[in-house]
Amino acid sequence: RGIPQLVFLLPRLVVILVVAWLIVGTVWSVDISGLFAALGVTSLVISLALQPTLSGIASGLLLLGDRPFNPGDWIRAGDIEGRVLDLSWRTTKVQDRNGDIVVVPNSHLSDATLYNYAEPSRLHRVVVPVQVAYANAPTAAKEMLLAAARATPGVLADPEPTVRVVQIDDPLMGYEVDLWIEDFEIQPR
Repeated sequence: RGIPQLVFLLPRLVVILVVAWLIVGTVWSVDISGLFAALGVTSLVISLALQPTLSGIASGLLLLGDRPFNPGDWIRAGDIEGRVLDLSWRTTKVQDRNGDIVVVPNSHLSDATLYNYAEPSRLHRVVVPVQVAYANAPTAAKEMLLAAARATPGVLADPEPTVRVVQIDDPLMGYEVDLWIEDFEIQPR
């Protein structure tokens, strides 16, 4: 994506205004100090009115410069979670798990804690709590859970799934199964 045209227009506008000020002030000897005072007040009013918009634009430019995520990355920021489709200077388009597209203002992303599940590695651990009847032997229950984990589509063979006992209680025992996946999108499955 190219640089927004606004970035190229602002320096030109400043140069034109400075040249016009020099011409009017020196050639025609016109006192334009009152005009500058009016412009100062006007720019203050405009900047206060456009503060949210300018904040969003500044946040977008910072996100474009920092690149904390790229299109295709799976991210979470606050209550927004999904795959990044597009990043512009004002908004970011994210496709959530339901297939809906959420247009997020960049100011929201810059203020939130951002999780990027695609960097530095696409490898993720998923911990699944499971309860098994106390009557089953722990070794048999662990083997059953490991077999189920290995047979689950998307679960990696390396690193291998692991099972640990976290609660010993009658009538149920608590286990946690650690699974490793590469695509964070399948994490709920």
